[in-house]
Amino acid sequence: MQQRWKKYKELAIDQWQQLSIPEKKWAVIGILLFLLLVYAGLIWYPLYSQINLMKSDMLKNRKMVTWMSYADETMTNLKKNAAKQQSPGNASALELISQASKTNTWGSFITTIKPTDDGLVSVMFNNISFDELMRAIEQLNQKDHVQVLKLDAQRVPATNMVQATVDFK
Repeated sequence: MQQRWKKYKELAIDQWQQLSIPEKKWAVIGILLFLLLVYAGLIWYPLYSQINLMKSDMLKNRKMVTWMSYADETMTNLKKNAAKQQSPGNASALELISQASKTNTWGSFITTIKPTDDGLVSVMFNNISFDELMRAIEQLNQKDHVQVLKLDAQRVPATNMVQATVDFK
């Protein structure tokens, strides 16, 4: 087998040497053109096609991200609207606490209900049992969805009662 290749190699070298210089130039130009076509067909065109495919995928992905951002914003707004609708009548914490204090027994222990500068409602209880205070806070939270942000309670000496200031939101 090697002798056969050796024979073809010698034949190719002999024929190459018999060509004139212009014929050798044309042969080299032909080989270079063939290699250029192979490069274009096997390497450049597939890469170019892949780049175009990636560009179109990027455009689709951008549209998807835009849609997802819009959907996320819509869901956030829907959750906010649902939370607003869950609070009874969309009333403020001040209105809810005032209404609840009129209909419950613990309302008689309230000395003041006032809004604060930071949007909270400060309620002062005087001579109320600690258990009754906790029931009032729990009722406001469960029924009216009012949350406690701060509780400051002090025991009144010689009694089992407390004086408390509660900040609601």
